[in-house]
Amino acid sequence: MNESPMRITVIIAARAGQTPRRALAGLSGCRLPRNRFEVLLASGCQPSRQRNLASKEARGEILYFLDDDSKICRSALERLLQIFAKRNAAAAGGPSLCPKDAPPLQRIFAALMGSWLVFGPSCARYRQVGRGRITTEKELILCNLAVRRSEFERLGGLDESLYPNEENAFLDRLARKGGALWHDPDLAVYRYPRDTIAAFLLMFFRYGRGRGEQARRHPSRGSILNFVPALFVLWLAALAGWGAASTNWADPWRLPVAWPLWLYAALLGCLSLKIANSLGIAAGVLAAPLAGLAHGAYGIGLWKGLFFSVAKRSSANDEIEITRVDLDGEAK
Repeated sequence: MNESPMRITVIIAARAGQTPRRALAGLSGCRLPRNRFEVLLASGCQPSRQRNLASKEARGEILYFLDDDSKICRSALERLLQIFAKRNAAAAGGPSLCPKDAPPLQRIFAALMGSWLVFGPSCARYRQVGRGRITTEKELILCNLAVRRSEFERLGGLDESLYPNEENAFLDRLARKGGALWHDPDLAVYRYPRDTIAAFLLMFFRYGRGRGEQARRHPSRGSILNFVPALFVLWLAALAGWGAASTNWADPWRLPVAWPLWLYAALLGCLSLKIANSLGIAAGVLAAPLAGLAHGAYGIGLWKGLFFSVAKRSSANDEIEITRVDLDGEAK
């Protein structure tokens, strides 16, 4: 007797009253037969809780989480089913790529997020790196993440007090419980990066804050690397304080303890040259200070998240609406 084929429940988290046009447009063009997947729209202002509640109404064996602006490739759902059928994966995902028609500033942001210097191993979330592989939470991102529903339920879903980094904490727990995480560079979605420098830096601050909260609530060795920008911020503050206290402000910068700063400046210079080669001289000139500011924003955010209480972000009284939709965006 043949087993029933796996089905996918696509869960799109969106703000109340918002129609996820990009996400629905991508799904409407996918090649998977309509009887193999369903779409749930979770509307509200508490993303973690929205996704948890939607998962309880899912009919598919695979939960596929998308953001409202995540546009999938035509073959994405088919590819997901193949991964879960052939690999012993508990969760799988791929990168979030910048569309080719994005404005110049957004392409600079995308290049920075896809740089190892800026994002470390998590740069694989924003560009296609290598081949399909077993991975860690560092390379997976919630706007393009699939999880076996049985595993999601076994671990109790997402921590609703975390936002962002709720998926990182969940995936870290899943891996420690023996679940295999799979990264497929070709399983991509297309999303536009932030559209202003202020929004870009605020995103890094929030990512850092989320990692700090995650490290406090769900400590693990996986978060150790994320403390590098935070320690760098402390080191810069100490060096600046030393300079302010010195009668000769240049003295601290001549000492051996300052050599990492010159090494860092050299690495930023290499990054600028690389980005200038692909996006132009103006983009290269802007890239170095933006990368430095991004590291600083992330580091400051991490310290805040680590030492300040997590604000309550979820309540049973929050108004959240779960709607089963067709691919024209009409409620069923």
